[in-house]
Amino acid sequence: MPEDEADVAVDGAVLAVITLRPADPAVNLLIRGRSVLDQTIAALRAASWIGPIVLALEEISQAEAVAAIFDPGALRVQAAEPSADRWRAISDALALAPPTEHVLVHDADRPLVSRAVLARLLAIARNAPVVATGTPVRSSIKRVAEGRIVATVPRDGLHVIHGPWLFRRAVLQQALDAVPPTERAEEDEIALLGRGGVAIRLVTGDPLNVPVRSPADARFAELAVARGLLAT
Repeated sequence: MPEDEADVAVDGAVLAVITLRPADPAVNLLIRGRSVLDQTIAALRAASWIGPIVLALEEISQAEAVAAIFDPGALRVQAAEPSADRWRAISDALALAPPTEHVLVHDADRPLVSRAVLARLLAIARNAPVVATGTPVRSSIKRVAEGRIVATVPRDGLHVIHGPWLFRRAVLQQALDAVPPTERAEEDEIALLGRGGVAIRLVTGDPLNVPVRSPADARFAELAVARGLLAT
């Protein structure tokens, strides 16, 4: 039995919201003849506990997004009305979706998410309002002043945070509802909830789960899949 099906740690199916940016390359860039968006949806559908999938559209049309999906009906995908920014797009996607206790938020340009990473999120979701994924910082980090390196920043405890993220839906909705109408999304939902004092747990992500935004990225994704490099 796959890891994600062994012990479902939350009650009921989990809503998945996939975010798309303006002119998002995920709708036109191809991996093995299928759009990056289509591959991302398929990656989430590989987890049996993912229920409804709704596209959160930031200044991109429903027609353009849906046209990038090979069979939206079979994959059970809906698209919300386009919105002016990311947070309002996610709010509109939540409003369109049926009730669920939890919601997974993931960017359309990250099709290399694995079932192993999804399972790690799920494993602690019952006991945490928010669970993020991230990978430890491996590169040397330097502090620069006036064009000169002045210090090396210790990497202990530093992580690069990336999707997917798993939220208790009520916690995410409350944070989004509290955003003033005039405030645009200049940060992600993890930063938004952290600003509000919400406890955020971290699980180890996969360094291969990189954004696919260029032909070179798409070629990397093809090779990663073909060589079986993704954790399952």
